[in-house]
Amino acid sequence: MKPIKFSYAFSLVLFVFSFCPITHAAFVDNGDGTVTDTSTNLMWVKSQNLINEDHPAFDNDGIPQDGLVTWQHAKDFITGMNAGTYTNYGHTNWRMPTIQEMQSLVDYNTFNPSIDPAFPCLPQIYWSDTLNPEWLWTPVVTSATPAGDYDYPLPPEEALCVHFYNGLTIPVQKEADAVIQKSYFSYIRPVRNVEGTMIKLSSFKAVPKNRKVVLQWATEAEVDNAGFNIYKAEVVEKINQQLIPATGSPVSGADYQFVDEEVKNRKTYLYFLEDLDFNGQKTRHGPEIATPRLLSR
Repeated sequence: MKPIKFSYAFSLVLFVFSFCPITHAAFVDNGDGTVTDTSTNLMWVKSQNLINEDHPAFDNDGIPQDGLVTWQHAKDFITGMNAGTYTNYGHTNWRMPTIQEMQSLVDYNTFNPSIDPAFPCLPQIYWSDTLNPEWLWTPVVTSATPAGDYDYPLPPEEALCVHFYNGLTIPVQKEADAVIQKSYFSYIRPVRNVEGTMIKLSSFKAVPKNRKVVLQWATEAEVDNAGFNIYKAEVVEKINQQLIPATGSPVSGADYQFVDEEVKNRKTYLYFLEDLDFNGQKTRHGPEIATPRLLSR
């Protein structure tokens, strides 16, 4: 059989899930090479090029050891993280993010790179686990094309990626072949779901006063709750010296208060509340914003 020649008309659609500027005050640097988004309960690897920085020998794709790998090799590396072969920051449930999750890191107010400042990032392309549903291909058939069934190549499968130079989403071929150049490889930024605690918070607020901020929160139920920590930003830091002990129970909550007097008037602070159970699981809430003033209620 004589194969039919095809020309591939790939879609030039740019997959942008939001054109609105996004501000993520909920990103918390954990100080251990990870960043947690408290609004989505996702933990991200902070490194902008994890393979190159920690395990360059893994990368034999294209230019070896530069951290740019195929889609499948990116997934293989994350599998190795979960097996303990590669850096895993103490967790074994890392995965490749969806395109929506990757887009949540984009800051459209900036570019080169277009990402929230909580993350170092190369202005390059990063893989997602989402396949491209929009790739198109069109066979070139002329009057000279013989009739019948023909053995012709399928178009290459693509995955969606975020280009962090400008935050746009583009399709990239998943696998390399003899004619594929290095531009078809991408970087990785693994993500994991943070296991939550069984503490149900009903309210959390920061009340500004003169030269202090009063933090108040209440729970509806607390199962295995060891207590609470409070974090404050500019640079996120824990401000309670000892764990604030829990007083609630599985059938009834409790009211809590903590007064932060290490503040200055007319300066804005962000606060996060963290509950900690006896199994070591943590859940962060917030942020709450307060600006202490001389004439505060």
